[in-house]
This record gives sequence, C-alpha cells and structure tokens, in this order.
Amino acid sequence: MLLVKGGDAMLGNAPGTEGAATDEFPRQEVHIEPFYIDETEVTIQRYELFVEAGGYTNPGAWTPVEWDWLRSKGIDTPVNWLTERSLDPQMPVTFVTYIEADGWARWAGRRLPTEFEWEYAARGSDLRRYPWGDDKALAPLPTTDRPVAKSSGEPPSVWGAYDMGGGVREWTSSGYRRYRGSNDRNIEYSDSMHVTRGGWFGGEVDKMRCADRSPEPKDKAMVSLGFRTVIDARLAYPDIVARAGASTP
Repeated sequence: MLLVKGGDAMLGNAPGTEGAATDEFPRQEVHIEPFYIDETEVTIQRYELFVEAGGYTNPGAWTPVEWDWLRSKGIDTPVNWLTERSLDPQMPVTFVTYIEADGWARWAGRRLPTEFEWEYAARGSDLRRYPWGDDKALAPLPTTDRPVAKSSGEPPSVWGAYDMGGGVREWTSSGYRRYRGSNDRNIEYSDSMHVTRGGWFGGEVDKMRCADRSPEPKDKAMVSLGFRTVIDARLAYPDIVARAGASTP
C-alpha cells in the first residue's frame, strides 16, 4: 500500500473548467488526514481469498443491512464469478456491488475511500486534470480487454497509484450529495447512490478526469466497476496492511 500524506487540498472544479460537470462545483478546500491506499485495484486473486475464506457465509464481514440483502438475494459469490475466476487473476475484480466491495474491505481490516480521499490520491494538491497529469495524449487507448494490474498504459498518480484513470471505475464510501456551497438543482442527488471515481478501460478520456463523479446504485454490478481500499495511517499496523494479499508499506 502507498502512503498518502495528509494536508489541505483544493478539490472539485470551478465553474468554467473545460469538460467539468455541474456536480463537480464548486472547487473547495478539503482537509485530508493521512492514509494508505492500495497501489492497484483489488484483483481477482485477492478477492478470491475472501470467497474461499467463507466471506459470504460470515455475517461478521457485513453490516446487518448488507447481510440481510445478501440473504434475501441468495448471493454467495459475486455475479459472473465463474467467468471472473477463469480470467487472469491479476486483473481487477469486477461485477462486485458496493455492498460486496464494502464487505471485502471490512473483512480485510480496511475500508473504501471517501470520494475526496480518492480524488486526493489521484491528483494531490496540484489540480491536475488526470491522475497522470494534464496531457490528454498520455491517456490509455480504449480497449475491449480488461488490463491486468499496472498494465493500463497510463503513468501512476502523484502518490504512485496505478490505473486510477484507465483501469476500472472504483466504488467510494460517499453517497451522491451536492457539494458544500453548490446551488445545483439540475441533478437528482441521493444517499441511495454511491459515487464511483475514475475511468475504465473501454471508456472515454473525459471520464478519467480526477474530479469526475459517476453515481451508481449500491447493488449495481458491471464489468467496468471495481474498487481499491484504504487504511487510516494511524491504524496501519503491518498485520492489517499485509492481510489479503497486499504488501506492508
């Protein structure tokens, strides 16, 4: 995992920013506490550790609401899991809902990042447009093939995280809310939707912008959507950080 040093950063976008959507306004100063973030998205191999350990039959890995949802739907693996298991184990796991990503993170002693933590891990405090900088020409080319970790072709983020633009979109813990100071009334905001961040291997470059927000229902699962996790720096003891296939910082 990678250390993201805390600090104050200007996140979001100002009106008039090229390509920005109104749900990114206004730009605002946000204080971020230090944390560790996964260098790559959680892979199929790492997610399988959870499945094989009985994660889907362990109520301790889930909130009561999540557990009730799993039982009511009869879910004991991610949708499309047989196909996922047949792929390169170093590919990011996809077809996982917010609920399942949250369950994996809890089982591993971690959590999903807030959307501002994700954005700070992608752009730091220099207001770069994309995780790799401002040069659109460095964006990975769209493909129908899901790339294995670190192979999307884009340079790492300011903190060293890979595939934040062209890997898969990533769940955050944040509900889809209007930003503080926003007067936007043209978008329906709701805590029933969770913000996903980042672009994906088959998507357009503008969706790879650091500030882009894409809300999805928490029970949504698709090939373009995965996750990575974080740990508060004050909690990042080696035994927690190393759990579920990640190295000690």
